[in-house]
Amino acid sequence: MYTDKDSGLIFARLVSKRKRILLIDDEEDITLSLRLALEHNGFKTDSYTDPVLAYKNFRNGLYDLAILDIKMPEIDGFLLYQKIRRTAAGSSRFAF
Repeated sequence: MYTDKDSGLIFARLVSKRKRILLIDDEEDITLSLRLALEHNGFKTDSYTDPVLAYKNFRNGLYDLAILDIKMPEIDGFLLYQKIRRTAAGSSRFAF
């Protein structure tokens, strides 16, 4: 039988292992929808509508997965992916 204390410990373990996802899409409604759905399912998310700002704020080893829009102004998703990949080279925590 679980007690409230056990439930708290189990929840703390689950929260500490939550995966972090980087979302980048120039359409705010899409990033908002994806962020809400992912967070509702237990993921931590950081979302950006500006791909240049997203790249400037990217930190190697912080994210487990990136979801990128392909068609964006200033820098498309393919080029952004290449830049992030070069930055994250050698990091085993990032999924491509």
